Amino acid sequence: MASALHNCLNRVKLLNYRFNRFNVFNFIEKKTNVNSSIQFCRKFTTKTVEDLNKIRNIGIIAHVDAGKTTTSERMLYYAGILKQMGDVDDGDTTMDFLKMERERGITIQSAVISFNWLDHKINLVDTPGHVDFTIEVERSVRVLDGAVAIFDAVHGVQAQTETVWKQADRYNVPRLAFINKLDREGSNINQTLGTMYKRLKSNPLLIQYPIGEGIKFQSVIDIVDFEIINWTNEEGTIIERVKITEEKNPKIYKIALSKKRELIEELANLDEQFLHLAVENNDESLKGITSQHLKEAIRRVTLNLVAVPVLVGSALKNRGIQLLMDAIIAYLPSPIDRPKVEALDQNNKMQIVDPLNNTDLCALAFKVIHDHRRGLIVYLRVYSGQIESGDVIYNVNRNVREKINNVVQIKADEMIPLTSISSGNMGAAIGLRETCTGDTLIRYKAKDQLKLVGMSVPQPVFFCSIEPPNFATLKTLENALELLQKEDPSFHLTHNSDTGQMLVSGMGELHLEVIKDRLLTHYKVNARMGKIQIAYRMTATKSVSNSEYSLESVSGDKVTIVISVNLATPGQGVSYMNDLFGKEAPELQKNFEIGAQRAIRRGVMFGFQVEDIQITLISYKCNGNSEQLLQTFAIATEQAVLQALRESEPKIIEPIMLVEIETPSKYVGSIMSDISSHRRGSIVTVGATTNELNSYFEEPNEFNSNTNDSSLTLKIISAIPLRQLISYANVIRSLSQGKANFTMQFHKYDKMSEDDERALIQQLKGF
Repeated sequence: MASALHNCLNRVKLLNYRFNRFNVFNFIEKKTNVNSSIQFCRKFTTKTVEDLNKIRNIGIIAHVDAGKTTTSERMLYYAGILKQMGDVDDGDTTMDFLKMERERGITIQSAVISFNWLDHKINLVDTPGHVDFTIEVERSVRVLDGAVAIFDAVHGVQAQTETVWKQADRYNVPRLAFINKLDREGSNINQTLGTMYKRLKSNPLLIQYPIGEGIKFQSVIDIVDFEIINWTNEEGTIIERVKITEEKNPKIYKIALSKKRELIEELANLDEQFLHLAVENNDESLKGITSQHLKEAIRRVTLNLVAVPVLVGSALKNRGIQLLMDAIIAYLPSPIDRPKVEALDQNNKMQIVDPLNNTDLCALAFKVIHDHRRGLIVYLRVYSGQIESGDVIYNVNRNVREKINNVVQIKADEMIPLTSISSGNMGAAIGLRETCTGDTLIRYKAKDQLKLVGMSVPQPVFFCSIEPPNFATLKTLENALELLQKEDPSFHLTHNSDTGQMLVSGMGELHLEVIKDRLLTHYKVNARMGKIQIAYRMTATKSVSNSEYSLESVSGDKVTIVISVNLATPGQGVSYMNDLFGKEAPELQKNFEIGAQRAIRRGVMFGFQVEDIQITLISYKCNGNSEQLLQTFAIATEQAVLQALRESEPKIIEPIMLVEIETPSKYVGSIMSDISSHRRGSIVTVGATTNELNSYFEEPNEFNSNTNDSSLTLKIISAIPLRQLISYANVIRSLSQGKANFTMQFHKYDKMSEDDERALIQQLKGF
């Protein structure tokens, strides 16, 4: 009974906290009784917030194991969605609901959930941190208005942190930073700030400061409000805010005042409006600059992408999460705070998509999942207009008309029925069959056929053969693989025309393991996968001009194609120049691209796909009018491209990975020697030590008694061919006596040396 009463008291205290913090810009403490709090919460959680100013579409992004899912879980608990907090280690979190996620303790797919906080609606997307699932981050960031980047206070910026940061940069997404795990031994806020400044080229704006690090971490200085924040119970629901005064807290007052001056100086450098205020109130007391002035300036620099507010805490210990949620409302943008979204119309002219337009639908499908009972569930971000159950819509990318049976709100793995999804919101549609990730949906028979910019899909670097356990399940396997391609654009299925095998390609070994697990657990197909191999490519080393190919079909159609193949910038991919068709022959243009793409996928060296060339159509002649003419044209194009590729002195190119190694300094020599002499790798940088990074900011935390000398750990960043990284975990463990760890991510494709290419060719031929 006592325990139950204690839990009830904590829930009421939590409700009081929400009520008292109702106005995020005017933090005025109010007294309220238990009944009024409960009435408020009921009204609050059932209210539908339609005002665009009160919507936040945000995502959690970070390196693997930085604490994304734990942070999301705490947010849901404090918002009243969960009755108790789950734990990643226990495998009972809301956002990681797949069996494989819970078994491995990592996020594999992005999860979406909506909740209310401070009279605002937050649509939250929790993303994976593992490099194999970077497409999940890409498609999530594409539709976000803001993001929270989580940093491990022990390790600072890590390899995948840089990847997700660049993805957010690509879509100009404003961010907050949350330095997590300050309760861990070896945590160091200044090291983390230093890595943010140096490796991310960002302007971290410290608006909170921890009192203590490691086991000493308990409280936080709110620099903006000039308060000490204490959490007085284990669940973190009871928060005590104490004004900082020189009389009561002389040491803390001195540090807080110093941090506030630094914040004011930084804001003055970044925001002209605040600069005038700072000049007018340039005195020691800083009384002319209120917390309201600071909050408004912080919001401006955040929305303008010139700074990143930094908050601190420990999600596992339930410290700092409510303050982070407050900051999401205060500093991250609503849909109408973002620059206007642009889309191409049917005349290839850029048009503005206005979120305040309630009639003209424009939505982007950013994720597709398969459900046995409901079919395909398409996650949508609505940029204008609204989608209702029963609507007939038009898919601009697929040129098809589709009907929506139902619209729902996503709650991790649950679906809550809705009548509509309005502009600025996220939700999901059930009933769409043809829609894929990146497709634009508009109202059927809309005047302007607007097409939103899609998203960048990374190239797979591993592949293997796949076959059904028996012939009877072949069709089931093919259907399942087709659905998996709809779900995951970074997963590719191809057929080897020479061997007749089905080949599946993915971002890594774990990615393909997950695909196999999904086939077994979701689609009930126990497929056999071959040995995982590296996805090599081929490219031309010399240009070929005026390569001519003629083809006559059995029906008498004759086609002559003349093309040129030119070298392209590495990393550019394949492009086509076919301006000869104009607008008069769209079907010929389409079949030219079909034929060229078939040749690119097939290649002329061991079936390796072609990269980094430009194919230009010089001329063409068509004689005949049978139904097979277009097919003949596509075949002739394919053969013309293959012929030109054979003459282009093709070379094999291999995937190069960026490898980040963290190791005690005494093992650096042997690891670097192994990279250079045995891995065919090159050293990009040897990372700065903690002490060097601290020189960017302050001395070590004044409250910290942690004597751990983390300066002995160095980071080595190197570029190594993927072929040389097979079983590298065992090698690095041996070289460092188990004390080093590494992560890797795809960097680029590059040519092999003649000796290495010759050895690979012999291996591929079976010699």
